[in-house]
Amino acid sequence: MAYIAGDDQNNSLNNYASEDLFDILDGRGGDDQLDAFGDNLLLGGAGNDYLAVAEGFNTLDGGEGNDVIYAYDGGGFLSGGTGNDYLEAIDFFLDDGVSFVLNGGTGDDYMAGGQGDNIYIIDSLGDIAEEFNGGAVGSIDTVRSSVSWTLGPNLENLTLTGHQNTNGTGNALDNIIIGNRGSNILSGGAGNDTLIAESTSEGILTLAQQARFTGAPDGGILTQLFDESFYLEQNPDVAAAVGQGVFRNGFHHFTQHGLYEGRNPSEFYDEALYLEQNPDVATAVDQGVFSSGLVHFVNHGLYEGRVASPFFDETVYLGENPDVAVAVAQGVISSGLEHFLAHGQFEGRSDDLLFSERYYLSTNSDVAAAVAAGAFQTGFDHFTQHGHREGRNPSTFYSESYYLGSNSDVATAVTQGVFTSGFAHYMQYGKSEGRVGALGGADQLLGGDGDDLLFGGSRGSTMTGGAGRDQFWINESVVPGTPHVITDFQIGTDSIVTSGSSIRVAIPQGADILFQTSSAQTVAIVKNVDLTQFSSNLQSWVMSA
Repeated sequence: MAYIAGDDQNNSLNNYASEDLFDILDGRGGDDQLDAFGDNLLLGGAGNDYLAVAEGFNTLDGGEGNDVIYAYDGGGFLSGGTGNDYLEAIDFFLDDGVSFVLNGGTGDDYMAGGQGDNIYIIDSLGDIAEEFNGGAVGSIDTVRSSVSWTLGPNLENLTLTGHQNTNGTGNALDNIIIGNRGSNILSGGAGNDTLIAESTSEGILTLAQQARFTGAPDGGILTQLFDESFYLEQNPDVAAAVGQGVFRNGFHHFTQHGLYEGRNPSEFYDEALYLEQNPDVATAVDQGVFSSGLVHFVNHGLYEGRVASPFFDETVYLGENPDVAVAVAQGVISSGLEHFLAHGQFEGRSDDLLFSERYYLSTNSDVAAAVAAGAFQTGFDHFTQHGHREGRNPSTFYSESYYLGSNSDVATAVTQGVFTSGFAHYMQYGKSEGRVGALGGADQLLGGDGDDLLFGGSRGSTMTGGAGRDQFWINESVVPGTPHVITDFQIGTDSIVTSGSSIRVAIPQGADILFQTSSAQTVAIVKNVDLTQFSSNLQSWVMSA
């Protein structure tokens, strides 16, 4: 393996030895040009960089600045980083169907792919994703978008990510469109489309190779876990000692004393919570096996997936970010928390923890100004330190006033100082107890023309098939809080597919037909159908999966 590094000047780096197993080209600062053959990792760093590779499996990361990135043959991952970037993974002359993941990153980016099964990551309405497949048949491309999106030509599938209320629209192809955990309007358009109300895995699905380079750069979890401003604010004695020159900074005190005294390094570790949740660790600390719960956590608990904070759940994070889960399983990085602290929170993956950076900054202009001024790195940084204690809402999917108003016991506990906020209780206990954090909205599934498949999720969905022979799927194992509504069922043309033996047609209600479980829970309502015609040949349009 070769490691070729530039400096802060405008460098030209290349590696044309395609027989090398794996090489790294690191441009660092300046406007750099990086060219390579074979299996490589190209890092543009700061500046407006040009990155190009051919052959092999490659990972290209433009970093900061407005970058131009080309990849031909072999497949791989292209990331623009910050800035307005140009990403192209096409070989117009030798395109042989290799697949790429193109992630423009923040900014308004242009992404173009060829004949392979490509994945495009969208996070801005200013992004552009184009597929030049030369009319090839068989390749299936997927756009994963955290904003409302309409599929362009030659792009087959769309998955909405995050928790925002976004909409997804198909094109003339046979599309699969999957909603997120927000309230969505999914429209298939022409073609035989499949609409699924919500995704069960919202992590950005990239390649395992992407996560290979997302570990903490210095290899130390303590530096990632520690927050200087939080530590000094929570420990005024340390702040005073730093002011007197006894310690260089809070981290100096933490490594010398605080780690062993069980002082909390940030909102992502709570000593009291950790010992309460892990009585075996508490016993070991009492017996002197460990000087603090924190010592156990950084040496053992972190890698065992133990919960140490109401603001992070290892199991949830790995479940919703399969690329990170693969990297942890392969030993590339030690844990989901290590990835989150170093990268995930800045990539917007905090959305998976019921926090939306875009929502938080747009509804808290003072925080947005503070982030712009450099007082906080992100809105999430502010929320964990201050916002949740001040009753600020992290997203549309959690309301502090609703949660406290609906749970008087929690409100009392917050008033008494048992919990710092209702959100802290919800993350620590409320979710697992089945408490509702906010009132959610329903999804709208619009099939449009063609023969469409419409799947309701765990929330009540309004499903409209449109023209064509449509199928409406009802799942016994997912009983929504409010029933699904089928608005335009056409007897003799459309069909309803039930998954589960306990779903049955109940007694009609007015001009509607109710589908219920054996325990009389209404799962779906079919609106405005002729009862006589519907019942006369029921087996023809209601079937089991």
